[in-house]
Amino acid sequence: MLNSPVSYIIYNDIFTPGECDKIIEQGLKGNYDPGNIGDHTEQNINKDIRDTELYFFNDQEIIGKIAPAVNAANQENNWNFELTHAESFQLTVYSEQGHYNWHVDSHPSPYNNDGPLNGLVRKISFSVILNDGFEGGQMEFASPIPNQPTQLVEGLTKGSILIFPSYTAHKVNAVTKGQRYSLVSWICGNPWR
Repeated sequence: MLNSPVSYIIYNDIFTPGECDKIIEQGLKGNYDPGNIGDHTEQNINKDIRDTELYFFNDQEIIGKIAPAVNAANQENNWNFELTHAESFQLTVYSEQGHYNWHVDSHPSPYNNDGPLNGLVRKISFSVILNDGFEGGQMEFASPIPNQPTQLVEGLTKGSILIFPSYTAHKVNAVTKGQRYSLVSWICGNPWR
């Protein structure tokens, strides 16, 4: 958000309600993860940090709708990050009391694997809200300025997208009623210079 110590942007109605429902349906057929913390190479679940269910999948049609919003956010916020590759989608399911405590999405070093992410770092994160009818589950950002209050994200509705730099500290507060579904991913690029 402009004129804020935290840099993020929201675009509403990226997906229609029907498209959101289809993404949930498709995502639930993806590769299941019980909410591991870290690099996912071993079972590492700590529900004090994150209490979610995760499903990973890919879909070119979805990234085709999201890419223009990510590119616009990159320009409008003057981030001007060099972006080269999107990671797989993560459907995140937060049931009642589900949450994700303070964290950043970027890693301390580039990916080191045989895949297309090798040598890249996360630069932009996004989250699409896929449903309504839940309570709680607000996104909250830590201020980069010491001793400043955190900032709750307002204005997210079904089909809207929140885009922010992956190095921004954030959390998802506990869902107090219902289930919260979100589509999350990260856009990567060459390491910072």
